[in-house]
Amino acid sequence: MKSSLLVLSALVLVACEAVSNGDTGNKNERVTYINVFKDANKKQCFSEGISLQQMETELASANINVRCSQRSNDGLMYPQACGQDEGTINVFQIASDDALRAGELGYKNVAEITSANIILECK
Repeated sequence: MKSSLLVLSALVLVACEAVSNGDTGNKNERVTYINVFKDANKKQCFSEGISLQQMETELASANINVRCSQRSNDGLMYPQACGQDEGTINVFQIASDDALRAGELGYKNVAEITSANIILECK
């Protein structure tokens, strides 16, 4: 329980603010967003791993809306050998209110990645 609260606190602290243009009827409603990631399980010499679309579907099934997404790299070095990890991650921008549910699905805050500067800009 304490670790869940710690993760949620960290996620909320690094959330970015944006104005929602959603269908809420209130165009000035403030919504904060957070960038989360999950390992794409892409292995050298093999498949492309888990696609952005597959993970977006997973998030949608948990009623988490994705504002935008991109494939990125965790910035770490890996041995060059077939079957080894490549460090490929899928990054998603979601509402901060959904951070805890995303965490339950295995998504983490990009702020936890200190080896790369991952910037996700939604348009």
